[in-house]
Amino acid sequence: MRKVLLPLMLLVFCSGFAFAVKYSYKNNTYQKLAEQYSIKAEKALDAGEYVLAEE
Repeated sequence: MRKVLLPLMLLVFCSGFAFAVKYSYKNNTYQKLAEQYSIKAEKALDAGEYVLAEE
């Protein structure tokens, strides 16, 4: 019984940890800002505003 229970508990713990890491990465304020800046830079590049895109 113990041979089955320990790996099962480890699997549940690891999957919960992986979910928490992914969730905290997506809801990170700095990650959201980086995505917004990337979108603005791409739009500026498409418009030919190379100096603005660099900022």
